Amino acid sequence: MTQPDTKDRIEQLLSAALQARSAGELGAAERIYRQIVGLDPAHHGALHHLGVISTITRRLPQAVEWFERAVNSDGRSAVYHFWLGRAYGEIASNANVLRQAGLARKVKGEFDRAVQLDPEYLDAREGLMQYFLRAPGIMGGSVDRAREQAAEVRKRNPYRGGFLVGQ
Repeated sequence: MTQPDTKDRIEQLLSAALQARSAGELGAAERIYRQIVGLDPAHHGALHHLGVISTITRRLPQAVEWFERAVNSDGRSAVYHFWLGRAYGEIASNANVLRQAGLARKVKGEFDRAVQLDPEYLDAREGLMQYFLRAPGIMGGSVDRAREQAAEVRKRNPYRGGFLVGQ
């Protein structure tokens, strides 16, 4: 296919993938996103959506691979960094203590990067807050730092922040 043909085909496939995902047809959406990656291995949107589908279907190591590829393709996306941190965190919750330490650093690093890229991205701030509440002090855990993130969320969205302050 020529370049314009490939771009048009990817646009068609994206539309079909979004329809499939909206209809709850995750298997079909995944197959379509994989086709997109086959046409454009650095298509960060398709890579991200493959990571989301892998997270939903609890294939967490595969989700991390997709999210890492999305971040490598477009490192300026707070959303991609947040989801990568979230996947690391879900793996850490079932890992042994030694592995948890390394994953915890990755979780915090990705959440920090997401907030740095987009201070208004509340999911990332909430992720940091949860990290600070769950991590031991030696790994950067801190109730005070969690409260700081909850306060930042509350400044931007009083309703959502109110729930966090109550935690």
